[in-house]
Amino acid sequence: MISGKTTVVAHLGYPTFAFKAPMIYNPWFDKKGIDAVVVPMGVPAADYPGVLASLGRLTNLHGALVTMPIAALASFLVLAASPVLLVLAAGQILRRGGEYGIAKPSREVLFTIVDAETKYKAKNFIDTVLQRGSDLIGIGLVTLAHAAGLGLVGYAWIGVALMVPAIFVSLGLGKAFERIRAGTS
Repeated sequence: MISGKTTVVAHLGYPTFAFKAPMIYNPWFDKKGIDAVVVPMGVPAADYPGVLASLGRLTNLHGALVTMPIAALASFLVLAASPVLLVLAAGQILRRGGEYGIAKPSREVLFTIVDAETKYKAKNFIDTVLQRGSDLIGIGLVTLAHAAGLGLVGYAWIGVALMVPAIFVSLGLGKAFERIRAGTS
């Protein structure tokens, strides 16, 4: 039952006919007595900035910052248990699709509470220094893991180790966003 206190989880994308999340999560929320609902919202990629800026102003809309680290953690655990090409490919499809459909839009919402100059500086720093720096660190880790003789299972366990802190960082970002938006920073 949707109430005035219901938490809305937006599932953004286009087209929406293939979305399965509402059919999975809404019955689970109902069964567990959680006052939340997943709502599919048809938003073409070109319209994300405007839609996200508007949605970011809603007080009962919760983002999906933590979704991708949890999904990545799960895919790495499955890969560690069953190191076959099909599992690896499925994990890559999940990661790439989720990056553009969930993670990137969720990060964009974080910028709706800062001024344009801060947004510009932060996005440039993230897109250049952090993104390229993480690429270099990743190359170094792969080189070290290869030198140590780690195979696919070893890489999967490294991924698991990296995703656990990513989940906590995502949760912290979401809480900080809520505090700033509420004016209680």
